[in-house]
Amino acid sequence: MTRSLAFRLLRARVVGKGLGTGHVSLEPGLLWTVKLAKDTYYQAEIAEWIPVGGNTNYAGGVLHYHNSVNHVLCRPSNAVQFVGSAEFFGYTFHSGQFSNPQDVQPTNGTGSAGETALYAGAGLRMVVCDKIDFGGAAAFELTNHVMAQQIYRVEFRWRF
Repeated sequence: MTRSLAFRLLRARVVGKGLGTGHVSLEPGLLWTVKLAKDTYYQAEIAEWIPVGGNTNYAGGVLHYHNSVNHVLCRPSNAVQFVGSAEFFGYTFHSGQFSNPQDVQPTNGTGSAGETALYAGAGLRMVVCDKIDFGGAAAFELTNHVMAQQIYRVEFRWRF
């Protein structure tokens, strides 16, 4: 089986179940960190999701921006630390439509152009060493139910 055919079959399985967009996206962005005080940092990102080759009715660009203030809450040992974060982030949709994921065929598309979803929340992370950390966060929508009302995230990072 050729790579192209295998990719198309996988894509059909994933997209047909509402688990993907069915196209490639570019995501140029900027990241930065500012040290505010000892053990306190401001981190931010601004980026643009640009769909490439998607359905022209549904695929659209999305500007997303993320801000957090992180502070080391305690250090039980030299290597281990607990970091708390306060987060604010949002998504602004330039164009495109979305469909109800319960529908088999995306025939009832609703426009999302110009809508913005804003979230605020908090998180806690445990840094085990300079290579491994894990944590979780919860964020709640501040706008009128443009996307999910709550977002819960659990992460494990291993830097190499």
